[in-house]
Amino acid sequence: MRAPAPVGGDPATVRALAGTLAGEGDWLGSLGGSLRGLADPSLTSWDSAAGEAFARRCAGVAGVVDRLSRRYAVAARALVALADALARAQETVAGAQRVHEQAWPEFLAAGDAMALAESSDDPAVRSTAPRLRARMVEAGERVQAAERRASDARAEYRIADRRCASVLASLRDDGLSDSGWYDVVTTTRDVAGSVESVAGPAALLPVPPVRAVAEPVAAVAGAAGLAAGAALLAVWGDGSWSSLALGAAAAAAGPVAEGLKTGARATNAAAQAAASTRVERRALRMGARQRLAAAMGAPSARAYGKAPTPVARTVRWTAPSRRPGTWGRWAAEQAELRARTAVQTRWLDDWRAVTGTTGTSPRLLVTAWGVEAGGSALDQVSSARDARAAQASDRAIEAAGRRLTSGNPPRAGVQDVARHR
Repeated sequence: MRAPAPVGGDPATVRALAGTLAGEGDWLGSLGGSLRGLADPSLTSWDSAAGEAFARRCAGVAGVVDRLSRRYAVAARALVALADALARAQETVAGAQRVHEQAWPEFLAAGDAMALAESSDDPAVRSTAPRLRARMVEAGERVQAAERRASDARAEYRIADRRCASVLASLRDDGLSDSGWYDVVTTTRDVAGSVESVAGPAALLPVPPVRAVAEPVAAVAGAAGLAAGAALLAVWGDGSWSSLALGAAAAAAGPVAEGLKTGARATNAAAQAAASTRVERRALRMGARQRLAAAMGAPSARAYGKAPTPVARTVRWTAPSRRPGTWGRWAAEQAELRARTAVQTRWLDDWRAVTGTTGTSPRLLVTAWGVEAGGSALDQVSSARDARAAQASDRAIEAAGRRLTSGNPPRAGVQDVARHR
């Protein structure tokens, strides 16, 4: 019969982890008290609107920090109970192993001696058989009792292990973890942003088949990203209204600019030329309201003519020479040709079409270009804000990680904050 197997694990390591979690829970509890103090007008006063806004945010964050502190404390208590059960199981099993190592050889020796005594021809030797049997039975009972103690200790440890796992698993549902819907919305926002970052530049290429696909894809991705961002902000408070407003303004700049270009191309020159009096010609002259109606596709603007829409230019691909020495010049020529074609398609052709048609509005066309430039600038500002926010978040996470690994997290309390201005 084999001796009971030892119970693996290190109770000291589990207790050390529990102590770390308990210490962090205490620190977070102290931090929650500091945040409540910053938000309590009776303890802290603020002399600016920014400070008051910060205090309001602290009031909401304090509750989250308190719940996080309880999460650490509950996890620490569960690990302490697990470490105690592990230590008891290891001690009990180690004692059972010692008993087995002592009693099992006695059981075997007494059994062999009893068998020899029972088979002996000497009556005096045979008379020792009952005593040897009793010794064998007593040793066997000690072995069985040790095995039962080891088995009970293992069962007690398994119960403690399952209880600890259940407690730790329940902490995921304490309201601090992200919900499934939150993950779905954030994934939608991120995927839409990635698609728009690819389709947006592709929509600017002077290649009609690519633009025909990229423009609607970029528009749908932008709208989906804005909708997901608005849902995150409205439901979970993730984000800021200013960033959302910048994104919405940048996304709206493209359609608005296209509408203004349509209004700039609109003309009523044919009807004006057919008018017989100056009063009729003045009445048929297109103003800002009529051009906006044309931009929005209003039924009243259907009678207006329009400047010809420039046809997108295409650049024919030319293969490089077989001489490697000419590849650099070929690449420069191709880049210059495509850049010149892009400028002509994006600006010069529109300008020539509008200025070459009577009754159009070059000023409104320039305004449309300004809206496009403003949208690009807003997009860059929004991207820069998001990048700075991500960098700040990364720095905060790194600082928290250094604080956790240092083993000596800073502690603060309301008593450390006298007055903030």
